[in-house]
Amino acid sequence: MKKHFRVLTVCLAALLLIQLAGCKTPSETTAPETTAAQDETTQAPETTADSHVTRDPDEVPVLNPNAKDRGPIKFLSIGMSFNVNETHYLYEMLQEAGYEKVEVAVLYHSGCTLNQHYDFMRKDAKEYRLYYNGKGTWTITEGYTMDMALRMTEWDYISFNPGVESAGLPGVFEPYLT
Repeated sequence: MKKHFRVLTVCLAALLLIQLAGCKTPSETTAPETTAAQDETTQAPETTADSHVTRDPDEVPVLNPNAKDRGPIKFLSIGMSFNVNETHYLYEMLQEAGYEKVEVAVLYHSGCTLNQHYDFMRKDAKEYRLYYNGKGTWTITEGYTMDMALRMTEWDYISFNPGVESAGLPGVFEPYLT
């Protein structure tokens, strides 16, 4: 169950990134034409602007090479270690997607559920570690409250992770998320 939830969450995060980057989803693109190899050696197929291009594995990929300057974007994820993992490359990906000023933060507490987040918020408890990336490198600060993180800036997107044990169960979001 945990593995399926993680896969679903990663898929949802990928769809969010596709939406933010303005990229086409696989169902919106057409499959590139294939060419048959004539010898033992293969040649790269001719490509057009809409076809898939195979990249050198050492080359940094570009999400949307035609992206224009998209202005600033600010993303806060509140949760546990999964949130740290899912946002690890988000700064770079958003910059490659054309956003000029990117801020990504994770308000982290190990194994935290929405009920615990709610309790920490009500008590203004300094129970969190803040992971922040606003210039291409991550900084980590201990002793953060949820209020401190929410007031850092005007976040464009805020995501919550309900916790591994309660993921996908009915009733885990309310009344805590409201």
